[in-house]
Amino acid sequence: MTADIQEGQIVRFTYKSGDYIGRVCEMRTGKAVIEVMAVLRHPKQGDLHHHRRDGAPVMFHQRKALAEREKALVPMPFIQPYEGEVPGYAESLKVALAAEIAYLRGLGDDAYAQQALRHLSELERDYSVTYKL
Repeated sequence: MTADIQEGQIVRFTYKSGDYIGRVCEMRTGKAVIEVMAVLRHPKQGDLHHHRRDGAPVMFHQRKALAEREKALVPMPFIQPYEGEVPGYAESLKVALAAEIAYLRGLGDDAYAQQALRHLSELERDYSVTYKL
């Protein structure tokens, strides 16, 4: 399926645990440079490899969504053609962030969820200044 990807095409792609819609700017061997147009799923927070273990996480990474028009070098297996309307960046970020917050709130008093919610709350403040959410 990824062999059909071409420059200028609108695609869906995964990058560091987030899902996005973007336009292919350049093809490289086994990868493509993609310009971000919308956020479908906000990146996960924390230690992605051990986030559900008992006790407080040793390291907790805060991950921002890729910015509007930011370019990412994405391996071809993580790229799929996208058909449909492309939402505006700010609105898509707001929806993706709200979905991630709702998911984490559903985990209750889980230590990982509470720390992730604190990080997302900080990001929400940053996004509201940058993107007027």
